[in-house]
Amino acid sequence: MNTQENEEYRGYVDEWQIGLNCTPGDVEDVALKLEMLAVDPDLRRRMGENNRTFAEAHFDRRHTYKEMVKIMGRLLKETPEEKYVL
Repeated sequence: MNTQENEEYRGYVDEWQIGLNCTPGDVEDVALKLEMLAVDPDLRRRMGENNRTFAEAHFDRRHTYKEMVKIMGRLLKETPEEKYVL
């Protein structure tokens, strides 16, 4: 259940199918989405699996630290003008 307005996170929720986006401040929408989850164990299972995959892809230090080191190495080699272009 996501009630955030953050477009980046809402995009992740949709793209990875890791939950249901609700309209912020819309209690009826939240209730509808809760009911969807309550009556559909397969949906809950799929979203749980997708969350695991998402977390491993984006938050596993074995992968994310390597990416951070690559980016830092690249930034250290670039001129000051190039550093802000990722």
